[in-house]
Amino acid sequence: MGFVADALSRASFPEIDGAAAHLRDVLGGDGYAEVAQAGANMTNAEIATYAFDQIDRARAELLAAQTDVKVPKSTDSGTFTSVRAC
Repeated sequence: MGFVADALSRASFPEIDGAAAHLRDVLGGDGYAEVAQAGANMTNAEIATYAFDQIDRARAELLAAQTDVKVPKSTDSGTFTSVRAC
């Protein structure tokens, strides 16, 4: 099943061709063909699960980047250190 890059899809999402070309450049022709085939073989449920997993991953990375906070070191009130909030 998977996402089909047909005429309607291309008209609705014109960035498809540019994204595919970029992925071919990054992954190489064989690598792109491999992941494209894996995606084409996914069911709608697998596509949704994959998308949600990628969204969760991106959110976690953003949260990790945003939770670096500066706190005073216990030995010197004038010096700060970076600590990740948990």
